[in-house]
Amino acid sequence: MPTGTSTAPFITVGQKEALQRELRRRSIVRIGWIGVASLVGLAALHLVITRLVFRAPSAEALQDYAQALGVAVVPLYSSAQQPLQLAGTTVSRVERIDSSRRWYTAEVRLELRQPLYAPAMTNGTILYRQLQQSLQVARERDLKHNLISPEAGPQAPDMPILIQMTHRAGEPLIVRVPFEARRFGWTWRIEPPQLMRRVANRTFEGSAIERYGNVPHIVFGPRNSMTEIRRRMRDARTYIVAVTKLVQRSADAEAIVEIPGVDPSMADAPALDPGMPDPDAPAIDPDAPAIDPDAPALDPELPPAVDPNAEAIDPTAPAVRFNR
Repeated sequence: MPTGTSTAPFITVGQKEALQRELRRRSIVRIGWIGVASLVGLAALHLVITRLVFRAPSAEALQDYAQALGVAVVPLYSSAQQPLQLAGTTVSRVERIDSSRRWYTAEVRLELRQPLYAPAMTNGTILYRQLQQSLQVARERDLKHNLISPEAGPQAPDMPILIQMTHRAGEPLIVRVPFEARRFGWTWRIEPPQLMRRVANRTFEGSAIERYGNVPHIVFGPRNSMTEIRRRMRDARTYIVAVTKLVQRSADAEAIVEIPGVDPSMADAPALDPGMPDPDAPAIDPDAPAIDPDAPALDPELPPAVDPNAEAIDPTAPAVRFNR
């Protein structure tokens, strides 16, 4: 073998370029597989996170949202006449529209801070209301005719309005408000509540006791108030009866003074015309002498049997005798 020669195979320039191209192709294929694997991994990670980890808004986020919603709902129902306070909120899922949209309902619990009252209109108050009306009429008559003096006789009692409790403090009112949650990527956003679609489970009747602060009233129902109501009803009956008797007595006295000796029931009878016959007189005078039907008729030209112009006979004068 000559000096300076090599035993390694001779590699031409063309072969070297072909080898480099093959290495480059393999590198591209490897990078492509790595990219595909990364995309598959990212997709799988997204599915795992969205379906398992962030499949719905967190319970803490929903509860904070419902609490703020409850604070906004209180002024819509609470007032000076019906004061309410926030007692708690809960959230329930209503419907799953798709993987990125959900409907929820927030239940806001409100409670009365104090009892409510309204005018008592039960069967047990009918007699009381009737006495109120009769007492008003009796007072007007008493003032008009000055029947009972303040120093003597029964006096008119005060009969204020009766009110009764319609709702107790602490009674609940449940308000349901719908809202929607949407997912953007890996985060959820809760949309504003739809307050126009809220629904309350009941309504309250009546007002707080402060409404009747300037009006005399009695709470109907408690034992001590029932005793007071019975006492006022008894005094009202006594006063009404006394006024009625005095009015009747005054009416009878006025009737006797105005028409003495005449039946008051005939005061409105029409007057009789002196030229007209009395309709109550009999058609035939029962005291007239009987008429003989066989007697001859009297001649109208003959003088009357009795002189109407003759002097009257004195019944006390002595009788005159005639001698035969």
